[in-house]
Amino acid sequence: MASVNTTLFPGYSPSWDDCMDMNSGFIPVTDDDSLFFWSFHAKNNSSSNNLSSNNSSRPLVIWLNGGPGCSSMDGALMEIGPLRVVDDTTINWNIGWFERSDLLFIDQPIGTGFSFMNSNSNSNNFDTSLEQSSLHLLTFLENYFNKFPDQYNNYNSLIIAGESYAGQYIPHLTNLLIDSPRFKHKLKAIMLGNAWLDPPLQSLSYIPFAIDNGIIDIKSPEQEKKVTNLMQLQQSCQNNQNTENSANQICDNILLKLLSSYRDHNKCINVYDINKIDNYPACGNNWPEILPSTTNFLNLPNVKSALNIPIELGNWKECNNDVHSHFTTDNDKTGAELLNHILNNGIKVNLFSGVNDMICNYLGSELVIKKHTIDYLNSNNLSIIHQNENENENENENNINGITKRDIEKFQMDNQWYHNDKLSGSIWNRGNLSYIQIYNASHMVPYDLSETSIGLLDLTLNDDIKTHTYTRSTIPNENNEKEDKDPHKIHNILH
Repeated sequence: MASVNTTLFPGYSPSWDDCMDMNSGFIPVTDDDSLFFWSFHAKNNSSSNNLSSNNSSRPLVIWLNGGPGCSSMDGALMEIGPLRVVDDTTINWNIGWFERSDLLFIDQPIGTGFSFMNSNSNSNNFDTSLEQSSLHLLTFLENYFNKFPDQYNNYNSLIIAGESYAGQYIPHLTNLLIDSPRFKHKLKAIMLGNAWLDPPLQSLSYIPFAIDNGIIDIKSPEQEKKVTNLMQLQQSCQNNQNTENSANQICDNILLKLLSSYRDHNKCINVYDINKIDNYPACGNNWPEILPSTTNFLNLPNVKSALNIPIELGNWKECNNDVHSHFTTDNDKTGAELLNHILNNGIKVNLFSGVNDMICNYLGSELVIKKHTIDYLNSNNLSIIHQNENENENENENNINGITKRDIEKFQMDNQWYHNDKLSGSIWNRGNLSYIQIYNASHMVPYDLSETSIGLLDLTLNDDIKTHTYTRSTIPNENNEKEDKDPHKIHNILH
C-alpha cells in the first residue's frame, strides 16, 4: 500500500494534487485475504480550493457499496468521490462529499472488486455471513489505522456511509464499533442511502409505490387480474414474514411479478430509476450509464499501476456473483433490527432515499422506521405523524375488488429541504434519527445529484451553510427554486 501515482492517471490534472493526497492498496484481514481501499485526504491548504476551511475538523467518511459483492469503486468514481469518469480515458473533478470530508472506500466482502483471496484458497474463503464480513471489516479498520496512525489521531469524527445492501453491512459494523474501546468515541453517525434493511418487510412497499407512481392503475378494469394476482403475492409475503427461510423468496416474487406483468414487450421499468426503461429481464442491470466507461478505466494497466494493484490480479468488475452466491443472512439479524441499539447509544442515523428508486424505495424505509425504531421513539416521547391520503376523496373511487389505493400510510414530513437555494427534498427528524427524501434522484442519489447530496452530509454534521429546512409556514416561493427533473441488476444484487 502506498500513495497513488497520479501521473499515470489519464486525464488527471496536476493542479488537483494541490488540494488532496490519495492512498490505495491492500490491508490484510486474514492470513490469506486482503481488502482493497482507496482513500482521499485534503491537504492543509485545502481552503483555497473551496474545501472545508478547518482541515482539522474534517470527518472521515468510510463508504461501502452493496451487493453483496458490489465494489465501493462505484462510490469513488460514480458517486461521492472527487473524481468522476467521463469516458474510458478521461476523468473530471467531481463536486461531491470531498468538499466536506475525507473519504475511505473499501472493497468488501473478500473477493469484491479488487479485494482478493489467496490464489491457493478454495471457495470457503468467501464470507458467508454478516457476522463474518463485519469482523473482517473491523480487522481492516484496526490494521488500516495501525498503518496510518496519524489519521487515527487526526480524525475526531468517523461516519460510516453507503447505500442499498450496505443497509445490512453498516449496522452490523456499527454494532462492533460501539463495543470497541478504540473506535466508539470517534463514531458519530451512519448514513444509509436507499438502504436494504429488512428485505421481506420492504418488499411490501412495491405495490403501493407502483400505484403512487402510476405503474399500476387500480381503477382500470383491464388491469384487474394483474392487480389481483399481485395482491395475492402481497398477502403471502405478509403471512410469511415470520416463517424461517421462506419469507425472502416469497416476497422477492412481488417485484419479479410486477416487472413481468407491466413490461411492454421486451421493455421494462428500470427498478433503480423509474424514469428510465431497460430491456427485459435486465430491468436496471444496464445502469448506471457510465458503468462501462468506469469498468474500462479501472482496468487500464496504467490505472492499476497507479492504484498499486498487481497486473496479474485480474480485471475489476462491479459486482462479483461468486461473493453474492456464498453470502447468506439466514442466521444473522437484519440491519433494521440493530437500529434501536445504535440510536440508543447516541449514534446519529440518517436514512436518505432518492424518490425515483423502486427496488429500495422510500415507502420501504418508512416501514422500517415504523417497525424497527419504535422502541427508541417511544422511550424518547417521539411520534410519527401520517398523511391522510384519502381525506378529500371518495373512498369508492380508490377501491377495486376490495383493493384500496394503499396499504401503507405515508409519513408527514416535517420540513422542505433546500440546498444551494433549490428545493431538493423533504426531511423528517426525531432525535438521533433523520429521514430525508431527495427529489429527482435514483437508487444512487449522488450519481444523479452529486453536489446536492453534499447537503446530506451537511445535515448529518449540522452544517447549515448551504443546506436549509423550512416549516410549512415559512416555505419560500418555489416557482423558480425546484431543480429540473433529469429524465435520464435485477438478480438481487443491490448497488
